[in-house]
Amino acid sequence: MKHIQHIIVCFFFFIASVYVHAQQQAGCYTPGRDAGIRIYNTAERMKSSNPDDAAQQYWAALREFQSTQRCPDKPLNHDLNTWESRCRNGIVACNWIPKKDGTGIERLILEVSLQTLEFDGASGVKDVVVTTNADNWTPVNRLSWCNVGRNGNRLSVTCAENSGTNIREGMISITANALTKVIIVTQAGKPAQPVEVKPVTEPDNDGLTEECVENPETGDSEEEMKRLQETVTYQHAEIVPEVTHVYDPVKSPVHYPPLYLAVTAGASSFGAYSIGEIKSGATAVFGLDIAYFFNKNFGAGLKMNYSNCNVDFSNGTFTYSDQLLLVGPALYGLWGKENFAFTASAGIGGLNWKMTNTSGASKKDQSNTAAGGFISAGFRYMFNRNFGIGLNVQSVIGSVQNEERETRTPAKLGVSPGLHFRF
Repeated sequence: MKHIQHIIVCFFFFIASVYVHAQQQAGCYTPGRDAGIRIYNTAERMKSSNPDDAAQQYWAALREFQSTQRCPDKPLNHDLNTWESRCRNGIVACNWIPKKDGTGIERLILEVSLQTLEFDGASGVKDVVVTTNADNWTPVNRLSWCNVGRNGNRLSVTCAENSGTNIREGMISITANALTKVIIVTQAGKPAQPVEVKPVTEPDNDGLTEECVENPETGDSEEEMKRLQETVTYQHAEIVPEVTHVYDPVKSPVHYPPLYLAVTAGASSFGAYSIGEIKSGATAVFGLDIAYFFNKNFGAGLKMNYSNCNVDFSNGTFTYSDQLLLVGPALYGLWGKENFAFTASAGIGGLNWKMTNTSGASKKDQSNTAAGGFISAGFRYMFNRNFGIGLNVQSVIGSVQNEERETRTPAKLGVSPGLHFRF
């Protein structure tokens, strides 16, 4: 009996110790950790629209995680460390940083004393003072003819001599956390060497220069003197001034990017359908052109032409709708001056005919594909290097048959205004 009582007492002590341990473990992780996660999720939702308030929320979540009691024997301690790291990264991403004394956060500052550095043609060194409250800042040198070095809060830029006559330019960036400042560096070239001008010897009335050899004391015959005069060669110095081409953005031609994109929409004639002539209806046309221009005038790419028709063949008793889609490679041409130019394109591809016939209560759907082609011509006007408008007149070539050997021929003529882009 005593043994049984002893076992019962030990069992109750075991249950009590497990309960106390569980309560201690729960207390060291909850509710601080859960509250920190809720605040962190709130910061994540607002960081794109309101980064300043999001930074304050990240800081509040970080304080919750830091104040949560750690459990030395609990393997999830690293979980709190991960959440703290996420909060610090969120604060930095919003361009804020924790204060050095740990009492809050402050806005990230990054300033440079000079945003442009100008060097003459000789080698030289210039310093830029960097002001920031970040723990560190990093310079990124993008110039092959300059070296950079850090000395405390100063950035030293050393440029080599410019042996050419052209001005060279580049940039150096300074980064602190998520902020970046750019410094523009320019260096003048050497002055152009003066052109040496040689005097020109003018001929006299007889076509001979004053330096013509004449020695009457030699006793040469008249024929010999004439031969000597005919063999005299005159050299005149020809001065060709050095011409330097200067780019004028107003007078110089615009060089458009090679990638071309056009989106068009318009109307066209119906074409033909072997079952008869239409009584009424309309056809809408949509187009897409993507091309790469190898030079100013010629390019190659992809053409898509889509038409949608809704017509009536017999005054309401037989209605018909179809879609014609042409997709294939194409060649493109462009001729003109400055922002106005004429355009042309031609190509081949697959011509897909998808049609729906409705006659009374019956309805028939079919889809067939055949080879086709197209040609188009028009003009375009560019407002700048990247955007313009235009007008195309196009014709789709080919025909498609369905299972009943009915033939559909696309429109011979369509007109489509559109938007033109260059990239």
